[in-house]
Amino acid sequence: MTSRRACFVNLSNHPSAMWEETQITAALALAERIADIAFPAVPPDADEKAIAALAEECAAKVPPETSHALVQGEFTLGRVGSPVAGARHHLSCCDKRAGG
Repeated sequence: MTSRRACFVNLSNHPSAMWEETQITAALALAERIADIAFPAVPPDADEKAIAALAEECAAKVPPETSHALVQGEFTLGRVGSPVAGARHHLSCCDKRAGG
């Protein structure tokens, strides 16, 4: 039987490779490895059914050995199945680190 290593999921648009060392150390204190899952774009005009489908796609990518997670993104996606009010809009930004 193969043992599964505990996993810290980073479900965001901020890859762990770009984190500060203190953030990586903190995540690895909770789990043996970090798995990055890109948070999907949630269209501002998406209805409940479309948002639920995006949530299911994300959930399917989460490793079963996940023990902890950082979830940063559209709040309406993270709260599927629960009453929620949230503003949805397009966000434009750039990463100014490393010449981005």
